[in-house]
Amino acid sequence: MKTSNYITLSFFTFLFGGIFILFLAAKIDPRSDQKQEFVTDEKPLDNFSVVIAEPGANIRIKSGEAPKIGLYYLKDDTCTLPAYIVRNDTLFVQANPQKNGHWSTNVICRQINSIEGKAKSRINVEQLKCDSLLVRLDNAEFYYRREKNPVGFALRLLAFQSKVNLENAFITNLDVNFNKTDMDAWGSHIKNLSGKLNDKSNLSMGRIDRISLEADSTSTYRLEK
Repeated sequence: MKTSNYITLSFFTFLFGGIFILFLAAKIDPRSDQKQEFVTDEKPLDNFSVVIAEPGANIRIKSGEAPKIGLYYLKDDTCTLPAYIVRNDTLFVQANPQKNGHWSTNVICRQINSIEGKAKSRINVEQLKCDSLLVRLDNAEFYYRREKNPVGFALRLLAFQSKVNLENAFITNLDVNFNKTDMDAWGSHIKNLSGKLNDKSNLSMGRIDRISLEADSTSTYRLEK
C-alpha cells in the first residue's frame, strides 16, 4: 500500500474515532442533555454600599430594588451559598469551598460606591446604577459590561497584578493607578482618562475624548484611532 494511502487511512481512522468518543461522552454525561434544569437559592440582605470579594470569591453584581444574594445552578449540583455577612454597610462574600464552586454568586444591590477584590477573586458587574465607583483589586479580575441604555459614571481603578475588562463601557471620568495590571477596554467610550501605569502595566482603550496618562518605561497603552 502506498504511503499516501496509509496517511489517508490514518486520518479517517482518527477522525471517526474522535467523533465516536465524543458521542459516547455525550451519552454518558447527563449534562449533555439540552433539557437542563436550573434552580435558584436566594437570601435577603441588609442594605450595603460596599462589596468585598474575599480571596477566591466569584461574584456577579447587579442593581435591583431589594438587596439579596443567591446562586443560580444546575439542579443536579449540590451547591450551597458561600459564607457572607453584611457589617457596617459592607457586604463580605467568601469563596465557595465546594468543588463546583465555579458557579458565580449573584449579588443584588440598590446602589454601591465601592468594590474590593482580593487575591484570586473574580468580579463581574452588569446593570449597575451609580454616579461614581471605586474599585480596588489585588491579584484579582474585574469585568464590567455596559447595559443597553447606559448612563455615564465616574470610575476609579486601583489595581495591583490584576486583570480588568470594560465591555462597551460609557464612562465620563476614568482614573487608573495600575501596577502589573492589564486592562482591555476596546469598544468603550471614555470621555476623560487620567492616571498612572507602572511596573509592566498595559492598557488597550477604545474612544477617548481627553487623556492625561503617565506611563513608566515598562508600561504601554494603545488607543483606538
